Amino acid sequence: GNKSYCAVARNPDGKQVWATIGSTDHHLIEDAREIAREAIKRIKNGLAPFPPLEIRPDSFKAVAENYLKLHVEANKLRSQSEIERILEKYLYPILGDTDFEGIKNTDVSTLRDDITATNGKWEADHAFAILRGIMNWYAARSDDYVTPIKRGYKSFKQKDRARNRFLSREEIRLVWKAAGSIGVYGSMVRFAFLTAQRKGKIEEMQWDHLDGEIWHIPREEDYDAKGHPSKLKLPQLALDVLAKQKRIEGNPYVFTGRTSGYFNGNSKAKVRLDNKVATLLKEKAQVEPIKPWRFHDLRRTASTLMNEAGVRPDIVERVLGHAIE
Repeated sequence: GNKSYCAVARNPDGKQVWATIGSTDHHLIEDAREIAREAIKRIKNGLAPFPPLEIRPDSFKAVAENYLKLHVEANKLRSQSEIERILEKYLYPILGDTDFEGIKNTDVSTLRDDITATNGKWEADHAFAILRGIMNWYAARSDDYVTPIKRGYKSFKQKDRARNRFLSREEIRLVWKAAGSIGVYGSMVRFAFLTAQRKGKIEEMQWDHLDGEIWHIPREEDYDAKGHPSKLKLPQLALDVLAKQKRIEGNPYVFTGRTSGYFNGNSKAKVRLDNKVATLLKEKAQVEPIKPWRFHDLRRTASTLMNEAGVRPDIVERVLGHAIE
């Protein structure tokens, strides 16, 4: 896959800070080392790894920040935090200082392909949709600008994410086996198969939420109307998954990140998992890949299998956290 140079050091508070320098295709190793030395000095002095760039008034970043202020914030869009995440993670590093009106369709295509290769199709399409939204917004306020995105170049639509996708028994066997070599994310996948819980609940699971085989699931006010269960009895296989998780001092989460907080490298880990599944298929001399699936499909799969096994519908609904009328 793609490789990047990174620098890592601890700031004055003792927290480890990672700084991505850039792709190995774009930097000579000598240049990367020099950049890393400066980044490490700044981190140790309590500064950001790299000095902030001066934003040119005609740059992509300048236009995007105006879009955030005049459109996203002004209309109080609930997706603001997600838009900012996509901009910071994917768009600013590549297009930030680029002349906005000089961005070509080939630039958009290359960016989308690169994100697909490293973070998956859905993340790439999401970034593309936000980029297209910014360009359309800018075009509506300009006399001369024409968006470079060609007609028919579509991103995903919500309806394309089928709500009836569940994994077959053979697919479960493949994904379960592949997940065993994908670290924390693989453990989360197995845990989702076994508990039918939402990814967000699994990510936020903490050690003090566990009492033997009982998982006490916090209930926030926002979720009360959905009747989320306050506790769930875990099967032995799920307890086995938890027993393999490392406890990190000062980190309360079960499925942890690299240094602190809960695991949040989902998109890259999903790509690694899909690649591992593809490798297993080749070993079985099976050329046809399995259909695309999302983490939420594991929850649907567990629900389907419970129904097939004859579990009472009301019990299935309670496991899923649905309100019982």
